[in-house]
Amino acid sequence: MKIANFPFEMQTCTIIVTGWGLASIEMNLTPGPMIFEYYSANGEWDLQSYYTSNGSFSDGAKSFTRLFMHFKFRRKWQFYGQNLLVPIVLTSLLMCFVFMVPLESGEKIGYALTVLLS
Repeated sequence: MKIANFPFEMQTCTIIVTGWGLASIEMNLTPGPMIFEYYSANGEWDLQSYYTSNGSFSDGAKSFTRLFMHFKFRRKWQFYGQNLLVPIVLTSLLMCFVFMVPLESGEKIGYALTVLLS
């Protein structure tokens, strides 16, 4: 996973299917249409795009085919914005008000600890 732009990121997932027991002469994997009959939407990710491709590789004298399925997902950032970013920004703003509390009141440390624990 690449989380450099968390929570505003996109991830690419590649699934590789290979027939190790059968050579490409015996079994040829070809890309076809993807059927999403059993796909259910996720609460954290949106499926943006998908495609399939194929390739081959050789292991000594035998040649094998591979089928690549590529999925591109985008994270739904609203959950993290509401539960992570907004509280951090509000707590930072409240901590700035510590400097406005007068020293004589004796509540400067109490206010700072209350904001810190919130």
